[in-house]
Amino acid sequence: MVSSPVWVGHPIFWAFIGFGNRISFLESLDDVPGRAVDNASFFHAKDPLTVSDADLYDGITAQYGQWLTAARTAGIIRTH
Repeated sequence: MVSSPVWVGHPIFWAFIGFGNRISFLESLDDVPGRAVDNASFFHAKDPLTVSDADLYDGITAQYGQWLTAARTAGIIRTH
């Protein structure tokens, strides 16, 4: 388990991509405790040579919209 890093509570969204089979550390970053909102996502593209550009883009951005809404609601991001 990863402890809460210094970037928790800042207006940052992290999209982690795992290539290959040894991805448990990256998967754990998607579940870091102590965050006001979930600001990380994980996409497993086992073989980077076979994943399409569209699937890679969709995997990277899949949770961004949810984070943006939650971050605005929590006051992490201010709308001017």
